[in-house]
Amino acid sequence: MGDSEVAGDHTSEVSTLGPTRVLYGKGLIAGRVRELAYEINEHYRGQQVTLLPVMKGAFVFAADLIRELERFVPSVVEQVAFIEASRYAGDHPGSERCKVRLPSFGAISHNLLIVEDIVDEGYTAAQIMVEMIRVYPRGVANISIAALIDRQVKRQTDIRVKFSCFVLEDKRFVIGYGMDLNERYRGLSEIVVRDDSRS
Repeated sequence: MGDSEVAGDHTSEVSTLGPTRVLYGKGLIAGRVRELAYEINEHYRGQQVTLLPVMKGAFVFAADLIRELERFVPSVVEQVAFIEASRYAGDHPGSERCKVRLPSFGAISHNLLIVEDIVDEGYTAAQIMVEMIRVYPRGVANISIAALIDRQVKRQTDIRVKFSCFVLEDKRFVIGYGMDLNERYRGLSEIVVRDDSRS
C-alpha cells in the first residue's frame, strides 16, 4: 500500500485534545507496520542491519517494527541503538537548527537503518545523515531511512526515504502513535489531526 491513502477520516474525540480527524486507525497502522517489516526483511535477507530509532517520536513505531521483524527467522536485526535529535531556533527568524547525538557502537554494522516517525522538510534526517557520515566514515557502506510517514509534499532537502508505511499529502500537524503535541498524546493508538488544523 504505502501510498497517500487516508483511511477512516472520521471524527475522534480525545478529551483534552478536542475534536480530531483520524488519518490512520489502529488496525491500518498495525497492518502497514507488518507489511513494512516484510519489505525490510526481504531487502536485507541474508544480511544484518542495525536499527537506529530517532527519539522521541519514533519510539512507538520502532518498537512495533522491531517486534514484527523479530518474527522472521533468522532475524535481520543485529542490534538496536538510539539517536537523539532536537530542533531549535536559529540565529534569525525562520531559521532552525538541529542537534544530533549519535549512539556509540561496539562494532559498526555494514547496514544502518534510521527509523523516523515522520520525515517532512527533511532537515533533521539530513543532519543525522551528515553526522553519521562524519562520525562513521569507514565501515558504514549502507545508510537508509525507514519512516512511519513520508510527507514529500513538505520536503525541502534531497533526503530520500527508502521504506515508509504511509506517504502523506495532508500538510496538517499530525499527533499520536509516538508523535506529540507539546510532549502530550504520544500514547494515542491512532494518528490524528485536530479539526482546527490548517494546511
